[in-house]
Amino acid sequence: MNVEPGFKKYYDRVTISKALSDYIPAPLCEHFDKSIFDAKKLKSSKETIRKTLQTVLDNSNKQLKQYGNCDDLLENLNIYMNFPLNYKLFGDPEKDLFEDIKSDKKPYQFKSLKGSLFVLKQDFLLHLRMQVFTNFMKTMYQPAPEVMEFMIKNERPLNNCCEFIRHDEDLFTEIHKRAKELKGNSCFELDEFIDILHPLMPIMNDRKQNEEANSESETTKSGLEFMQGIIDSYPYVFRPNSEINSPDVPIVVRIFEDGDHKFVMKSELFKDSRVKNSDEKIQKLKDENGILWAVDYEEVVEKFNDQIDQIEFISVPIQRAKHAAVPIVTPSGDHCILASDAVYELLRRLISALKVFQNFNKDRWQMVTHYMNFLSSKIDLEATNRFFISTTLFDKIKEETDNYWLKRSRGNSKKNQRVTSPKLVRDVGKLGFSLEFLKEELKLLGLTKAFPDVLDHAERSYSLVFNQRKYQFLRTCDLIDAVEHCQLTCVINKFPKLSEFLCNQKMCSNLLHRYDYIDDKSKKESNIEKSTEDSNKMEETETVESAGIADGESEEVLINRIKDSEVSIETSEGKNEDSVTIPENENSYFRSLKEPEKEEVTEQKNEIESTGQNSESTESNESTSCLECLKMKEMREELEISLEKIRIEELTHEKILENRALEKMKESINAELEKLRLMNNRIQSIEENKLKEIDRMRVEIEKKNAVCEELREKWLDCSNTMKRSEERESVIRETVKRIGKLETGLKELDDEREQMKRNNAKLLKRKEKEIETLITNAANSREEKRKLKLENKEMKRKLEQEIQSSQQKSDKYQTELNRLKIEISEKNRVIEELKKENSELISDQEISRKELDDTMSRISIYQEKHAKIFRELLGGSTTSMATSSESSTSKKMPSSFEIQMNSFQRIKDSIDINNSLKLAKEMVEKLISLSNRPEIHQFANYEFQQYEGKIRNYSQVVELNIHNLKVSCIYFSSFSKISYFQKSGDISSIFPLPEFSSFSDKFMTEYWTEIDKKPSIELSDTECYICFSEMKSDEKTLECEHCKKITHLEVGWRDFDAFSISIMFQCASKWLQIHRSCGHCRQKQLDPNEFPTLS
Repeated sequence: MNVEPGFKKYYDRVTISKALSDYIPAPLCEHFDKSIFDAKKLKSSKETIRKTLQTVLDNSNKQLKQYGNCDDLLENLNIYMNFPLNYKLFGDPEKDLFEDIKSDKKPYQFKSLKGSLFVLKQDFLLHLRMQVFTNFMKTMYQPAPEVMEFMIKNERPLNNCCEFIRHDEDLFTEIHKRAKELKGNSCFELDEFIDILHPLMPIMNDRKQNEEANSESETTKSGLEFMQGIIDSYPYVFRPNSEINSPDVPIVVRIFEDGDHKFVMKSELFKDSRVKNSDEKIQKLKDENGILWAVDYEEVVEKFNDQIDQIEFISVPIQRAKHAAVPIVTPSGDHCILASDAVYELLRRLISALKVFQNFNKDRWQMVTHYMNFLSSKIDLEATNRFFISTTLFDKIKEETDNYWLKRSRGNSKKNQRVTSPKLVRDVGKLGFSLEFLKEELKLLGLTKAFPDVLDHAERSYSLVFNQRKYQFLRTCDLIDAVEHCQLTCVINKFPKLSEFLCNQKMCSNLLHRYDYIDDKSKKESNIEKSTEDSNKMEETETVESAGIADGESEEVLINRIKDSEVSIETSEGKNEDSVTIPENENSYFRSLKEPEKEEVTEQKNEIESTGQNSESTESNESTSCLECLKMKEMREELEISLEKIRIEELTHEKILENRALEKMKESINAELEKLRLMNNRIQSIEENKLKEIDRMRVEIEKKNAVCEELREKWLDCSNTMKRSEERESVIRETVKRIGKLETGLKELDDEREQMKRNNAKLLKRKEKEIETLITNAANSREEKRKLKLENKEMKRKLEQEIQSSQQKSDKYQTELNRLKIEISEKNRVIEELKKENSELISDQEISRKELDDTMSRISIYQEKHAKIFRELLGGSTTSMATSSESSTSKKMPSSFEIQMNSFQRIKDSIDINNSLKLAKEMVEKLISLSNRPEIHQFANYEFQQYEGKIRNYSQVVELNIHNLKVSCIYFSSFSKISYFQKSGDISSIFPLPEFSSFSDKFMTEYWTEIDKKPSIELSDTECYICFSEMKSDEKTLECEHCKKITHLEVGWRDFDAFSISIMFQCASKWLQIHRSCGHCRQKQLDPNEFPTLS
């Protein structure tokens, strides 16, 4: 089985910091200071990382107790970081760590089912880059930046894929050979020799300067040629398979193993065009929105058996740390995890990180239900096929989960609800905790409010945590795991959809030994049988170890002794043979006596194994306990014989006597057991003293181990420095020998040239001074030139980056400015149009006001004139006569006045100002609520003011006409020439009705535009929107094709009981005679009577 590896042993503080922030939930990461991983505070060594993790745990406000100590956390981080391409999430390791990696260590090899070996392309390239770097470091040279940049550049085409290459031993041998040749002739000692001989040999100094001047170009050139030669020789290693398109490239597919289940990624299986997907069911599984579907391996073998031979399958197990699942590389080069692992981690996040179920109330269940609905919208909990989700989607869901519960907690605080911070789990002592302690902890945390049945799962959780413990005694982290398990079980039982989802995702078989939420009774019964068998075996082994094996006593004899001491007698060959048992009431009694005895013996066994010492006191206690066990065995044998006689014989007087004897035997057994308890208590006190001594010794040993570890590291550092110093000393010795030889030669030369020096002393001194000055100047100039060249390159690079960034910013600002200019121009245009319409409406209003004032003045003059004439004609008539005449005229009203009066009265009765204004107000408010533009709000309020003014003006003119008609009738009834007026029908006192109030076309356009944006289900109209009268079933109506509003088309006369008035409704016909458009939406509309449809 292949475990996908990462370079987990070689990480730095930055990598650990990123991995820790990803491994621990964000709400818990807030409790420790991330500046602890700052490079200024720490050294990059493994011991430092271990101490740093311990510092994180110590300074976390006790919020990270569930992660155990630093060793536990480091172990889980190693598991969590152990996956390919982990540098995409955590970054590359620092360059100084490359020295610790052996350059001759090959990348991890994956073995296929056919026996072939494969290597991940990215692992090979990372190994090659580290190999080049370490090769440079061996020669004490820094690699040229161009070489490293060239290598990184050639790794980028593989960022969006996950592909394997077949392992070729010749390929790796050649690469190792060529890597060793790169910069192989350079030596670190030559530079030291030149530094030592600098004051003695100016010629070598010049040589060093020349070499330094040419080293950069030569190194860069050789490195680039080396890498380019590798790429040209093996393109299938450095390029994706899609670019090569060669039939010789193998098709590699990973088989993911999760327990007994095997499955493959659908996208990886059909990524190569040579594998055809002909199954409709699999074709429907589409990878989208961060979902990657999986297919069972058995189904692949069954449906694609004809294509299996050309595929290389690699078995890869699903890895999980204690608190998070290890990411898996996707075919596109990203990472993902199983959907079941994602749901499992989110539930643990609610319980341990957010502590949702503490301080619980009724409103919390609604929040939890709402969150489960949210989770169902993000992850398909009803899916029957296994699938993965990308880490990008999972990170988004985790962030939304944290924000969701953060908003709820803030909302409760704003409502002045009392919000108490969740309690922390209590610390556990050195001797661990018991089941009662766990139940008490569940009560103290307030979990019984959220889950009344949480205590029922405590025993199950305790046994699971106890069996999975890492150390001898249970710790605080184990207590947190037990509390978490109880809550998980309750949550899954509360939401059956989660249980069904985990079963569909084949997660139930992996968690069956930890969770008891599976509904399958057969699985439960099988688990119970297995647990009882394990417990029976454990009890037998514990009894064997506690009783002790005597010299010369065989294993079978010892097992028979232990079985004789039990309540039931069984043979060693099987469980189905005859046995002697005790009735239920006595059996429960002896079982209650046996359990504490077994616990004490088990504790004694564990203590003896932990200390590893067999003291004389312990041996004496063991022998004493064995004697007591033998006594107890004899008494139980007698009791079993008597019970067997009782069960066989009939109920006689002898049976009563035997029952009395049995009671006496019980009393004697109880007395003996009481003595045994006292003895066990003494043994327990002795063991507790020993435990304290052992703990003290363990602390001292840990301190000594820490000191030894520090001394070992110092010794390693000293040994390394000693080796280097010895190498340097050997080099210096050789140079000293060479210098001695050179000095002897120089002395001989000095004797021969002594005469010449005396003659040319002055000249030589002057020349030497000039040479020294020239050499120093040349050296300084070359050094300055080299520095200036490097500075120019760096400045050029920085300037190019700044220019590029400034260009991008300017383009971004320019596009934003253009967008803003367009928006401003559009808004200015709308404002100008509104101003123009406003001015026109104001002018129209002023004109209408002037016309109304003029009309009122003419009406007042007309009334005064007629009143004057009326007074002159009537003269001294009394008021009563006028009243009688008025009533008589009203009764004898001319027909023309009667028709006009009735028509205006009907108009007045049909106008309901309050209802019309209410409907208009609702339309305005609806438009304001649908639109968020301020100019639309202002325009809607203005339209409502115009509508209100027009309808009130219309009502006033109708009332004024009715009043004038009444006055005219009274006036004309006093004259004998009334027939003339009847015939002529003088209606000069009637004012023309203004246009009925309605919204403008622009308002209706904006209104229906906003309505169409947010459609809603509306009931059909029951009233005509023109006359506001209810429509009958026998009336003809006209419906607008656009707004679906209905109005009267042609209706017969309708009688009103109160006034015996008959009215004919022809709202649509009258309206369409003038406007030729819908009165509601202003869309084009014709009268069907005038323009019938052509058949």
